[in-house]
Parts: sequence; structure tokens; C-alpha cells
Amino acid sequence: MGTRSSFVARTPVRIQVDGDERWIDIKPKLGQGDRLALIDTLLEMKAIEGKVGVISIAKYGAFVNALLELSITGWSLTDGDGAAVPFSVALIADLDPDDPLTEKVTQEVVERNPLGVKKTPGAPA
Repeated sequence: MGTRSSFVARTPVRIQVDGDERWIDIKPKLGQGDRLALIDTLLEMKAIEGKVGVISIAKYGAFVNALLELSITGWSLTDGDGAAVPFSVALIADLDPDDPLTEKVTQEVVERNPLGVKKTPGAPA
């Protein structure tokens, strides 16, 4: 049996749609720090009467956008005139949600990083 790494792989996974030369690279999986940063975009925790609890889970859009920003590492995309658009995290929010490549990337990223939240050691019960 091989040795298991305690670290997530960092070699990007290239996502393409059949018949399309464009591609978007993503992380194979988010690491612990990225996952916790992502959870912070979805959940808001506050102390009420001395007890800490989740009081808001109404930030799903921000969660998905943050998930894409943390996961996408590069691309070969062009603008409407065919000029190459350099990768920028700031432009991820401008991707066309109806573009088959964007749809495939979003689906792949969500599947690789399920919403299940595991209890973090030291976190409130």
C-alpha cells in the first residue's frame, strides 16, 4: 500500500467541453484553509445569550462565487473580439453562467468540494 499524503494535490485539473479549445484549470480539491474561508462566506456565527450558534445560511450565491474564486487557477478564454483575456480572480464573477464551459466548471468544482461541513477541532459545538 502506498503512503497517503496529508496534503491536497496542487496539480491543476483542466476542464474543457468537447469540441471547444477553451479551457479552465481548477484545483483538484480545496485544502483546509480554503475550505474554512469558504465556510465563512456561507455561515455567520454569533453569540446569543453566551451561546455561539449559526444564525444565517442565506449566502449561497456568495458561497458559490467564493468557491469558484478559490478553485479556478487559470484559463484560456477570449473576449467578444477573440482577444485573449489574462486570468484574473476579479473576472471570475463576470463569467457567463450560461456558457457550457462555465456550467461544467461550476459543476465539477461543486462535486469536488461537497457542502458537507465537518466539525473542526476547537470549533464551538
